[in-house]
Amino acid sequence: MPNRRLLLVVNPNASRASQSLGAAVAALVADGFAVDIRQCGGRDDVRALITSEGPAAEAIVIGGGDGTVSGALSGLIEVGLPVGILPLGTANDLARTLGIPVDPVEAAAVIAGGHLRKIDVGGVNDIDFLNVASIGLAVEITDRLDPDLKRRLGPLSYAAAALSTLGSAEHFAATIACGDNRTEVSAYQITIGNGVHYGGGVKVAT
Repeated sequence: MPNRRLLLVVNPNASRASQSLGAAVAALVADGFAVDIRQCGGRDDVRALITSEGPAAEAIVIGGGDGTVSGALSGLIEVGLPVGILPLGTANDLARTLGIPVDPVEAAAVIAGGHLRKIDVGGVNDIDFLNVASIGLAVEITDRLDPDLKRRLGPLSYAAAALSTLGSAEHFAATIACGDNRTEVSAYQITIGNGVHYGGGVKVAT
């Protein structure tokens, strides 16, 4: 009989954790999984948790948003197990890119069904990323996001934060190199995209 244990690493502060986690876990249990639920702290704590507890599981499930998955990434790469996502955050852009339903119960059904696909991992300044990496305006907008506003407005909170940031935004000079091509730009933001969705469900690639 195959190992049916899932290590579920949950961000308790994710926007929809209190509302949707219970039903998603119940769906996984109903499908025959033993779900070991652990709350995650900072990046170092998450990595240690995943590397110590992950090898005994069939797969690791991250319950949270894009930031939670990003924080867990180094541990996930080290362990090398299949990874499932329960999208409990505000934007859930990586889940959208991967075609995972944003409804956590429906996402649990994807995990239970064993639907696997590969995804590239990017790297910037020795830090791995899955969906996007940005400098400039997007980083300032993220820093200004109000947690309570995220819970109340969802993806619209990004638009509210953008409006409050635009007045103080500053452009910068950069060189973009791709193969033998180099382009000099003056920009407010540069984003390296590995995913399709970005900034709260906006489709930025095909």
